[in-house]
Amino acid sequence: MRAVKVLLVAFFIITLVTGYIIYNSGMSISISFKNPSWNKTGDQDIETGTPSAKDTAGSSNTPGDMDAAAPSDAVDPDSGTDTVEPTDTVDTESAAGSALPVVRRVHELFQSRREDDEKSFREILDLLPGIDWSLYAKEYDAAGAKEVLEWISQSPLTAEGENMFNIFKATKGLDGVLSDQYGVIVGGFFRNDMDKYVKLLARLDRQSIDRVCRFTANNNYYHVVPEEAVESITARFEGRDLTDSERYVVETMLKATRAYITEKST
Repeated sequence: MRAVKVLLVAFFIITLVTGYIIYNSGMSISISFKNPSWNKTGDQDIETGTPSAKDTAGSSNTPGDMDAAAPSDAVDPDSGTDTVEPTDTVDTESAAGSALPVVRRVHELFQSRREDDEKSFREILDLLPGIDWSLYAKEYDAAGAKEVLEWISQSPLTAEGENMFNIFKATKGLDGVLSDQYGVIVGGFFRNDMDKYVKLLARLDRQSIDRVCRFTANNNYYHVVPEEAVESITARFEGRDLTDSERYVVETMLKATRAYITEKST
């Protein structure tokens, strides 16, 4: 009997030990499949509610994704239409293409003109807002472009009606001798009729006003001492009831004229 009891006790102990070993093995297996909550980035992010590094990397655009997500033809959120950013080359070619017919027509009219031909003059003046003087010089040389400007400066029709307004628009491509010759036209007009000059020029945008005033001031420098020109302009328009645009013309002309005041001129 004693031997039986000993065997039963031994069996019971072995069973307990075996059960304990199995239980511990199961716990270790369970633990081995679960990440510690604060030692792995993924689980830490889940606990805190912040995106994991993997999620962030997955949501960021790779070069291929960027092309798909941000195509070159962007959509204007205001207009809802596709807006394509053109290259400088396309702009230049497009502008030259649209100006070339104007250049050729002006040249044709100028070459076929007759003395005191008012019709040809008015046709040319109507075309001037679309002209590119650098393109004209390229097609028919700078001397040819200068000749057209000289002819305009000498015509008694230049200062009539809306003619000068069209000339104010014709500043594209002016450089060197062509800008000087253009200055002869607008400078002479300014000195002869400041009021009309201001009223006509005020109808254009500020960039055009700036350009025309610079050409005018440059020419005016050869005819009037800058200090005297500033005094004359100020006295002429001080206290006058001017529109905002007219006031901008006067202020821009004063600024352009003051730029020629140097120690030598004083």
